Amino acid sequence: MKKIIYIFSEYFAPFWNIGCLKFTKIAKYLSENSENEIYVFSRKNFKNNDEILESDVLKMRENGVKIFYIDEGVRYYYTNRVLNHLRFWNLKLLGAEKYYYKINQKASRKFVKRGLSLIKNKKLPSPNLIISTYDDWGSHYLANEIKKIYPEVKWIADFRDPIGAHIKEGKYRQLCDEYSLMVSKNADYVTVISDGLKNDIKFSPDTKVSVVTNGFDYSDYEYVKNTLQKNENSCETEKKLKFTYTGSFYSHSLMPFFNAIKELLDEKQIEEKNIEINYAGNANGKVFAEVTKAHLENCYTNYGLLSRIDSIKLQDKSDVLLTAVWNYKNYQGVLGGKVLAYLMLKKPIIGIVMGDLPDSDLKKLMTSMNCGFCYEEADHEKSFPVLKAMILELYNKKMNATPITQNYNEEILELFNLKNIATQYETIYKDLLAF
Repeated sequence: MKKIIYIFSEYFAPFWNIGCLKFTKIAKYLSENSENEIYVFSRKNFKNNDEILESDVLKMRENGVKIFYIDEGVRYYYTNRVLNHLRFWNLKLLGAEKYYYKINQKASRKFVKRGLSLIKNKKLPSPNLIISTYDDWGSHYLANEIKKIYPEVKWIADFRDPIGAHIKEGKYRQLCDEYSLMVSKNADYVTVISDGLKNDIKFSPDTKVSVVTNGFDYSDYEYVKNTLQKNENSCETEKKLKFTYTGSFYSHSLMPFFNAIKELLDEKQIEEKNIEINYAGNANGKVFAEVTKAHLENCYTNYGLLSRIDSIKLQDKSDVLLTAVWNYKNYQGVLGGKVLAYLMLKKPIIGIVMGDLPDSDLKKLMTSMNCGFCYEEADHEKSFPVLKAMILELYNKKMNATPITQNYNEEILELFNLKNIATQYETIYKDLLAF
C-alpha cells in the first residue's frame, strides 16, 4: 500500500535559493521509492530558475511526484529595506518588527487558504504523512490546518532558522515564540538543521526533535561536469592561488581572512600577483568594502550574480572555497547551507565565524570532516595565526606546482549527502507510521 506524503515547502524547484535545495532533493530521492506517492505544495516564483533543479523536477515527475505551485506570491515577504534592517540587527527603525510579523501573517494566511482550496478542488487523497519546511510561516500553518482535518496524519516540521531570528525581545519576540511552541506542540516530530539551533527555538517540552542537516547532491556536480566544454577541461598553468566565495553575504564578514592575506603580503611571504580572490553573488558592495579596507583591490574579481551552474564551475576552478557565518551567545547554531554545498567538490574550505561564542557548529563540522580550517573571532589569538599558516602553506604548494587537495573524512562527509539525508526522513516517518 502506498504512503501518501504531502510536502509543504514555500521554496522549491525550479526556483533557486539555498532554502529550497534540501527538500527538493529529499522529494527527488523519496520519489525513487515506489511505495511513496508524493505531493508537493509551493509558491510559484520562477524569476530565478535553476537549470539543475529543472532537471530534478523532470525526474520527480517521471517518478510520479505531483507538484502544485499554489500561490504566485512574492520572493520574500518583506521588502529589501526591511530585510536590511532585520539582517543588521536594527529592527526598531521604521517599525520593522511589526511590519515583519504582520506581513508574514498576511502572506501565510493567503498561502494556507489557497492550499486548502487546491487540495479540496483536486480531490487529492488524504495523506499519511505531512512534512512542512522553509519558509517558516505559511508551510507550517498549512500543515497545522491539514492536521486538524486529518487528526491521524503524522506531521514532521522542519526548521531552517528560528522564527523571527532577528527579533530579540518584546511583543513580537513573544508572538514568534508562541508560534514555534504551537508548531512543536501539534507536530509529531521536529527536525532542525544544526545542533545549536535546538537552543535557539522555543519548543514544547515534550517535543521529539533531532538534527537533520542541509547537504549536497553529487548529481549536481555531475550535471555541471557534463555541461563543461572540452576547452574548459584543459589543464590550467597559471600560478595563482584562487580563493572563491559564492552566494549571499547577509551580515557575515571575511575581514579576518582579508587581514591574513594583507599581513602575509606586508611580510613579503606571498606576492600580490599570485593571489586571486573571487566573489559571485548579489552583495559585491559589502564584500568590496572589506576588500578595499585590506587594500586587496588588485586581487579581487566580482562575477556578480551567477547561475548555479556557473557558480559551481567557478568553485571547481578555484583552489580554496570560503564561507562565513556568525556565532553569538544570543544567536548560535548557524551552520549555513553554503559550506554544505561546497562539500561535493572536496576542496579545502576556509570558514570565518564572527561572534562572541567559540566552538561553533561550523567549526565542529569542519574539524570532524577535516575539510579545511575554521577561524573563530571568539578565539582570535589562537585562530588567526593558524589561518595565516594555512594560507601560506596553500600558497607555497601552488607556487611549487604541488596539487592542492584535502583529505576529507569520507564517513562524516556521507552524512551530508542528501541522498542519505532522505533516508533519515524515511526512518523517522516509518517509526511514526509504525512500519
